[in-house]
Amino acid sequence: MKRSCSNQKKQLRIRTLLLSVLLCAPVLCHAAADPSITNVDVNYAANTLTITGSNLLGFYGTGVFSVSLPDANLTVQSDSPSQLVAAFPAGQPASSFAPGDYLLTVRFKTKSGAADSAADHEGKFTVTLGAVGPQGPIGAAGPAGPIGPVGPVGATGLTGPAGATGPVGPTGATGPQGPQGPQGLPGSGLTAVSTDNKTLTGNGTTASPLGVAAPLSLTSNSTSSPALSATSTVQGIVGLSAAAGPGGAAIYGLGGSTFGSADGGTGGLFSGGNANAANTSGGSGVQGTGGAGAVYGGDGLDGFGGSAQLGALQGGYGVYGAGGLNGDGLTYAPAGYFYGDVHVVGNLSKGGGSFKIDHPLDPANKYLYHSFVESPDMMNVYNGNVVTDGRGWATVTLPDWFEALNRDFRYQLTVIGQFAQAIIASKIAANQFVIRTDKPNVEVSWQVSGIRQDAWANAHRIPVEEEKSEKQRGFYLHPELYGQPLERSVVYAERPDLARSLAERSKQR
Repeated sequence: MKRSCSNQKKQLRIRTLLLSVLLCAPVLCHAAADPSITNVDVNYAANTLTITGSNLLGFYGTGVFSVSLPDANLTVQSDSPSQLVAAFPAGQPASSFAPGDYLLTVRFKTKSGAADSAADHEGKFTVTLGAVGPQGPIGAAGPAGPIGPVGPVGATGLTGPAGATGPVGPTGATGPQGPQGPQGLPGSGLTAVSTDNKTLTGNGTTASPLGVAAPLSLTSNSTSSPALSATSTVQGIVGLSAAAGPGGAAIYGLGGSTFGSADGGTGGLFSGGNANAANTSGGSGVQGTGGAGAVYGGDGLDGFGGSAQLGALQGGYGVYGAGGLNGDGLTYAPAGYFYGDVHVVGNLSKGGGSFKIDHPLDPANKYLYHSFVESPDMMNVYNGNVVTDGRGWATVTLPDWFEALNRDFRYQLTVIGQFAQAIIASKIAANQFVIRTDKPNVEVSWQVSGIRQDAWANAHRIPVEEEKSEKQRGFYLHPELYGQPLERSVVYAERPDLARSLAERSKQR
């Protein structure tokens, strides 16, 4: 009986011990170690940290963990017991940290089981942050390793493209002379080719076109033919084309110099082609188009007159133009036509002047002309209307530059709407003048003129009368108006070469 009770007590103690072990086992099993961090990589482009180590999640990943830097909590993007990837806050990227060392903390809590308490477990690691500096220079190359054994010969590859033609070999010995060929057609073609300097190559055929080595110099002693002539027989195709390198002139013409009484030669002589069909126009003698520029476009045509070399003789014109003879055989087309504004830095001399516009009442079918107002003085004219006040007084104010520009003022007054008297009560002073009428509230139309006194006008007064030069005496600007032949034009006196061209063109009609 006693032994039976004793056995029962032993079994009860064993059961109690087993139960205590079972109850304590979860606590012992959840006593997780702290995280161990072995390396941290910073990815500035992705704005993330990659943390490598062990026990980063606690026991079977049941811990609640966080990743932080001083003043910054990172968001875990992916996790495993051996690696965590955490992202920096959007407003605090990795590149925003000042260069230096920062303490990284990985923390998780483990539940203690039945008591439901928590224990903190932390792992710390020093991370270096800061802006990425520029890539350093490439280090010196290490010594070359030993050459390995020669490998087996591979299969033959495809044939590559043909290489460049090698240099021409030396000229062989001259062969025996061949039989004489048939006589060619008469003409003035290529008669000789130098074999020493290879200036010309090829025979001019499609298979062997004629080539010219630069520079090419042509000299001719012909009295009737040009040294070089190029002709295209195909409609619309250029007869001669030349292109220059950067900044160079495509064609340079230099007229021949003369001695004695003969005129110098023309640098370039161009003539437009004739148009013989109805409703067609002849070609331009010269057509110039300026090139595009990053700052200024190029001029379509620049002309510079030559300097006189014999003292008092006049230099050449920058541009000289003469219109062609009209169909009536008596009159000429305009010497110049400008589509757009024209600016002249200097005086403009003319036989007459006017404006020409489409007629306001019939613009599709008529023109309207008005002549310029001419004066022997360099005169400016100003006008306007004014009404005197209740006492019969009116002050006219002029622009502030008026007296700086003008002198020698003249006045004209006209009353409007009633009979009244008007006078200039005070002349122009301080850029204003005063009008007075014998009645109040009188409308007055006024006109004031002045002679220019600006610096340019003072230096370039237009002479009212001028003696013709000795060379021009006996010649006329318009000889036909005085019953004189064309040969008495001043053009013949000043530019006989151009005058002869005009006469020849007239005869061709």
